[in-house]
Amino acid sequence: MDSENMRLPEDSESWNEFDWESFLRKNDDVVNEYFNLLYRFRDFPDVDKLIEDHLKKIIRKKEDLDNFDSFFSDENRIDPFDEDLDEEAIFFEEDFMYETHPLYMILMRVSLGWSNIYSSVLPPHERNNGVSVMFYCGKALSLTVQILDIDNQSDSPIKIALSKRLLNNINRMLEILNKLSEENDYILELLTGITSPLRKAHDLAVDLLYSCRKEEDMPF
Repeated sequence: MDSENMRLPEDSESWNEFDWESFLRKNDDVVNEYFNLLYRFRDFPDVDKLIEDHLKKIIRKKEDLDNFDSFFSDENRIDPFDEDLDEEAIFFEEDFMYETHPLYMILMRVSLGWSNIYSSVLPPHERNNGVSVMFYCGKALSLTVQILDIDNQSDSPIKIALSKRLLNNINRMLEILNKLSEENDYILELLTGITSPLRKAHDLAVDLLYSCRKEEDMPF
């Protein structure tokens, strides 16, 4: 894993999958708090500075982080309007072709298919479930890319932790889709067209987790 693209504690190289899961949950808490603060301060001037100050206070209460201020330093900010910004180089190796991986391709097809169903035939009272499916599918796509981008065998613990998250997001989608199928039989055929490839994606995600555990020489 390219440590330049992710700010990690110095001892992270010795972490197991459970250490990584704990670290990822803490990041989730920060992200959730960010959106809570964004909703709270969205109409204030200098909203970014307000959120930054509140996040610093919140995180410092949870743990004493070394050099925490550097997380918010200018060198870690990316200007999306920078004409010289090479987005691919920031996140991925030059020859990284995640788009051709079967799992990514299936999830992308599910994402596009679900977008069409959501925008055309999904009843208004199911819109919250529709957005949830899009949310979990987006997370599954992102996690798939992260896992596939890690080619160092020593990084197997984080690949295992990410693969478990990937499976969790796919399972959440399947749970929602099964509920929608039971309650909206008039679009059952369309929903089946989404759940069938998603089940295949689930099997591929299980295989991916299994391969990560083999790298770590662990029982499944």
